[in-house]
Amino acid sequence: MSRFTLAAAAFIAAAGAASAETMIKDVRVIANLNAFDNAGAAEVWKDVETDLEEALVSRIVDQIDDKGARLQVEMDTVALADSLEQAAGTGTAELKGRVKVIYPDNTPNIVYMLTVKGGPRQVPEGVEAPVVAGMEYYDMLIGAFADNVVDKLE
Repeated sequence: MSRFTLAAAAFIAAAGAASAETMIKDVRVIANLNAFDNAGAAEVWKDVETDLEEALVSRIVDQIDDKGARLQVEMDTVALADSLEQAAGTGTAELKGRVKVIYPDNTPNIVYMLTVKGGPRQVPEGVEAPVVAGMEYYDMLIGAFADNVVDKLE
């Protein structure tokens, strides 16, 4: 995450941070090559660190504070269905990571695992479900992961 993004977010947030929310000074997402389940996933998810960091910062813009906690996500699994599974409509994508909220004082740190999966939906016969694929699907998974992290910060 560039310091510019956090600085800009802090400037925007200066007007009204809520005191009951966990304040955050730094956001980091780490996904090493071992997290990717195959080469296809590594290619599709190549910007997962930056994209998830940006999604998190955009959701906590009013919680940015230089004296806040550090938010760190270590991606353990970044999985994507292979082309045969996608064609058959049976494949799933998965983001799984260890979320850490590390406080600067004596407040106990928070550490938990979070998994977000996307896959085929069960719909009643005769109902046409919209198809979500490509970048829209990717954005939905990134957004769902970020939403779940932010929900636990409040």
